[in-house]
Amino acid sequence: DAVVALFDPRKPESEAARLLKETATLLDDDYFDTNGDSCIFKEPAHSIDFSNDLNAHLGHFNVSAEHSPKLHELITTHWNDLRKRKRGEDKSPAEIIAAELEN
Repeated sequence: DAVVALFDPRKPESEAARLLKETATLLDDDYFDTNGDSCIFKEPAHSIDFSNDLNAHLGHFNVSAEHSPKLHELITTHWNDLRKRKRGEDKSPAEIIAAELEN
């Protein structure tokens, strides 16, 4: 419920909502970048199970670490980025999100 409340269209966008959307967009861009090291096109299942057919892959998408290790790499990378404080900032993006979720 707390996450849904962050995205309530009747309220102005909060900093936490902005950070979550920005991170999700970056993760999505990275995952579908054909040149990326952790993209969907380099998932083992993409070539083995789906013969490099993106539509077939997405139609049967499995987010488990076993089937989508590249996605899990990206999630870990972006999570670690959220946990870092930027120079001059007193809170990391993850701390900002957590504080808003607690309210």
